[in-house]
Amino acid sequence: MKVLFLDAYYEPEKIAFSHLEKDLIEKLVELGSEIEIVCPIPTRGLSRELKKKYKKIHYESCYDGKVNITRFWAPQEKRNPIIRAIRYFWCNIRSYQVGKNIKNIDVVFSNSTPPTQGYIAGLVAKKLRVPFVFSLQDIFPDSLITTGLIKRKSLLWKIGRKIEDKTYKKCQKIIVISESMKNNLLRKKVNDNKIIVVSNWIDLEKIYPINKKDNGLYDEYGIPKDKFLIVYAGNFGAAQGADIIIDVAEELVEDTDIQFVIFGGGPDYKKIEDKSKKLKNVIINPLLPQSRVSEVYSLGDIVRPGA
Repeated sequence: MKVLFLDAYYEPEKIAFSHLEKDLIEKLVELGSEIEIVCPIPTRGLSRELKKKYKKIHYESCYDGKVNITRFWAPQEKRNPIIRAIRYFWCNIRSYQVGKNIKNIDVVFSNSTPPTQGYIAGLVAKKLRVPFVFSLQDIFPDSLITTGLIKRKSLLWKIGRKIEDKTYKKCQKIIVISESMKNNLLRKKVNDNKIIVVSNWIDLEKIYPINKKDNGLYDEYGIPKDKFLIVYAGNFGAAQGADIIIDVAEELVEDTDIQFVIFGGGPDYKKIEDKSKKLKNVIINPLLPQSRVSEVYSLGDIVRPGA
């Protein structure tokens, strides 16, 4: 089987879905499949050196030639919502232009970030005359309502609902991560036969508790071992609402027994980093590689993983 992945982000960029997709790709390769990935040149959360390197890399082959990555140029992702929307639109056009020309594809796969990604993947699948499998990690526009970005019955909500309905109609299978998400789709008259519940997973051989004495992050980042640690690891953006952690830290700044430890990324990370500099009870650093997740999660007395 030859699977076409249409991605808005791919390694070395880090998003919530990255490790799940990597596990999926590795298993498909193990089972004998070939993977074609179409994605933008990476820009999100990269060092200047990496950005410069990947500007020149438009094609890669890995996993002994079983996975091929075709990258196209896209503007740098910015915090401004209008600029981000323009970038999404550009990436959708280029994903379609590149994806529809990939040969001998058996199935198209896409996740749900950004909101229009699934619709474009459906168009590519239709052009290639192959099935489309949609991995629904977020339900748009519902998630924009819960985060307060839009209101129900607003123009943006109506547009989002139209895109959502048209996307579901283009799918042969829709993967959701919970029964509540399945019920959400059923209420929207999505065919029950299309929907499969597959909960997100972790590899217990890679993610496991680490004793405090064996956790190198304490010394590496100057994290006190004698305080109550509240840990956040993930993105900062409108959808996460994680900036509430800094608000709580401000309220508790005089409680010397509590320490906030953040490993973050995303469009609002710089703003949160600047805001936290005046707080003596916050230690903040960029996201660490997936290989160090066990150390991060083992730090906290309270841990909030982020999307």
